[in-house]
Amino acid sequence: MLKRRRSSAYRESGKGRGKQNRLDKSRDITRRLHHPEEEIRRQAITELDRAPGDENLALLSEALGDPSWRVRKTAADVIINYPEQKAAISTLLNALYDSDNVGRRTSAIEALVRIGERAIDELILSFQTDDNDVRKFIIDILGEISSRKAIPFLLRAINDADENVRLASVEAIGKVGGQDAYDKLVELVSKSKDMALRFSALHILGRLGKPLPQELIDSLLQERMFRRAVFEVLGESPVPASVEPLIEGLLDTAKSARQTAIRALANVYEKDEVGILRDKVSQGLKRVMDSQRLQSMAEFLSGNHYHTKRAVVKLLGLLESEEALQYLFHASLDDSVADELSKVLEKLSREKPDWFKKVLNRESGEVRSAVRRLLQEEEVIWPLTVESKLDLSDEEFDMIRRRVMAAYGMNFDSEMKYIIERRVKQRMISLRQTRVADYLALLEDSLSGTDELYRLANLLATNETYFFREELQLRT
Repeated sequence: MLKRRRSSAYRESGKGRGKQNRLDKSRDITRRLHHPEEEIRRQAITELDRAPGDENLALLSEALGDPSWRVRKTAADVIINYPEQKAAISTLLNALYDSDNVGRRTSAIEALVRIGERAIDELILSFQTDDNDVRKFIIDILGEISSRKAIPFLLRAINDADENVRLASVEAIGKVGGQDAYDKLVELVSKSKDMALRFSALHILGRLGKPLPQELIDSLLQERMFRRAVFEVLGESPVPASVEPLIEGLLDTAKSARQTAIRALANVYEKDEVGILRDKVSQGLKRVMDSQRLQSMAEFLSGNHYHTKRAVVKLLGLLESEEALQYLFHASLDDSVADELSKVLEKLSREKPDWFKKVLNRESGEVRSAVRRLLQEEEVIWPLTVESKLDLSDEEFDMIRRRVMAAYGMNFDSEMKYIIERRVKQRMISLRQTRVADYLALLEDSLSGTDELYRLANLLATNETYFFREELQLRT
């Protein structure tokens, strides 16, 4: 009997010591999580996956809001691989309510996206909340996960009481894609009484790149407020059915609609790799462009919108008329369109040299000199290679910096110019571009510039080492 009591006391003593050891360990990790040195905090987090439990998840949740990007990323990595997956997802969902710590909220969103389909059921259950922001975040996450499993839920979420949630649902449906998504977006554009939803669904249909039903195009063009949006979408759909409505759009009484049709038509022309659409665009232009309409188009050359001016230059070059050529010659005095204009003039001078020289000789000495300078520059286009160095002018650097800052809040001082040059060169090589001006035009493009700006910003924020990334982030 005495021996049994000693054994029991011994066991109780062992349990007590084990509990005390775990408590001491937890206190040590907590202390290190609040240490001023970033690396000590980060190392402490890596130990939290060794003993699952609510206390550790609470510490990980706190670490998601750490001031250091490295610490937040490490915490997210641990939570994503946490043994108690359901509890980990719940912890991340609770972090979405932290409106005072943007870093914590953002880290939780990114972690849930990385968990992917395993988080979908919990995300849908958590949608039953009065917090509009959290509901929108849940929709955004489902859109990024892009699983067809979420489509039925997203279709219901379109009827949410909050407008931002409704618009986010339409966006998410577009990201998931598929025939169900396409059909629903077409239905929204056709029948919804919510104008914001209709516009949003229409733009997303444009990004999907799938041609719109002809009856929908015809119907929308009857609604004046939708014409510009329809032209933008058609510009993203390089199919024969897109050309004629855009040709008609050049004759629209609204200047803004004509401007959009010009850009969209030039975009269709550029995207055509076979040549059939190029012929249709060229023939359509020659059919409708009289002197008055030509003047109306050329007026955009005196505006401030670079992409529109570039599109006008491209379309004028297709007309092969003396009047159009004269407008192109006078545009040579505008350095902002020199990149596109030099290519158009070089093509015309090569195909019809006698006619080209005859019209040019009627121009002033200033115009003739400007045209000849452009043609000489066109002959010395240099190939951009991995080994070559890209040198941005201060103006070009400032333009890219302002675009990235406006879209993503990332700012670069002049000392970081070399980073911009490296990353822009990588993107230009990927796009097979040789002129910086062409790349700048792409960034300014309202149709495809947003996607390219995202890729550039993502590249700028992804660097070779942690230390390099930290230095970059401190500067941004």
